[in-house]
Amino acid sequence: GQLGITKAYVCAPAKEISVYDYTQGLFAAALGFFVFGDVPDWLSVLGYVLICGAGAVGSNVAEALVKMGCSLDLLDFDNFTLENAAKHSCLVRTPEDVGQNKARCVARRVQPFLEEGCTANGVDTDLCRIGPEALADYDVVVLCLDNYAAKALFNELWMQLPPERRPVVIMDGTQDEMARSVMLDG
Repeated sequence: GQLGITKAYVCAPAKEISVYDYTQGLFAAALGFFVFGDVPDWLSVLGYVLICGAGAVGSNVAEALVKMGCSLDLLDFDNFTLENAAKHSCLVRTPEDVGQNKARCVARRVQPFLEEGCTANGVDTDLCRIGPEALADYDVVVLCLDNYAAKALFNELWMQLPPERRPVVIMDGTQDEMARSVMLDG
């Protein structure tokens, strides 16, 4: 797995490969279960997740998490464009989704895959309009952002929460053609 991803970064631009980085957590959980007998607790499987950024990386993360039984909210202020449609999850359809808010569109597209009792909601906003208390409602936040300033703003919001109220954060995306993935646990 890791050797294949490493080789892929040699053969293609980072922004094309980083979409698949989110699978590392899935494979780590599977490896932990099959090799060490670690059984994920119910929050690991059914925890409430916020995905900031519903574009190329975020749409694929949302699809995978919903299929694993997670409830989630997606946050993005941007709309889908035809120019970057090929990078998004196969759930996103063109031309009918072009011009629609990414978060709302992905939330609508994952509805058929939701397990009973799970939800997916799209929120048309950005990080500048939410406060730190909004983050405390989630078990996990996945940042799928390419914008460094937005990542820094999220960090400021997260640090304002008391450590016991901070969600686990997975930061994923591309920056200057370099894929990055970091996990923070309060």
